[in-house]
Amino acid sequence: MIFVSATELPFIGVGTCCKLAQVNEDLHKEQVLSDHSENTGEIIAPADYPAIEELDFTGETIVDTARPERYAKQLASHFSAKLPSEDIEYGTRLTFNRDGLFTGYADVLVEPIDGVDHLKLAVYAADAEKREKLAAIVGGHLERFGERDQLEVHWEF
Repeated sequence: MIFVSATELPFIGVGTCCKLAQVNEDLHKEQVLSDHSENTGEIIAPADYPAIEELDFTGETIVDTARPERYAKQLASHFSAKLPSEDIEYGTRLTFNRDGLFTGYADVLVEPIDGVDHLKLAVYAADAEKREKLAAIVGGHLERFGERDQLEVHWEF
């Protein structure tokens, strides 16, 4: 992250903290876009995102927890604040398109298996690198949220 100090700005006075925060945020966005564009390619319009069936690289996991609904809700709510999401059967589909750069989809599901609800995560991407990145992001967040319950996420690719 890039930080700008007050001495680097031509203005000092009322609202300086807000101005500093905005400058830092703008610079960070430019850096993220620059770094991300080099790794993932061009910006794709939402209408042109591939259908899940078109994405060849998938991964899934069933996470062992006594509280699948709680963790599914927390994970979906967390990402839905930042990313587009939609309700699907058994849960939520997240579209990872941060800053307009499409990476893939992730499903957060509470799925009944043998009459018992389980927390199931699935990721869909156009290549192995993006799939692994999505799995690390989604799985890492869940492990942090479930630290007290010692949740572990093990993906099958």
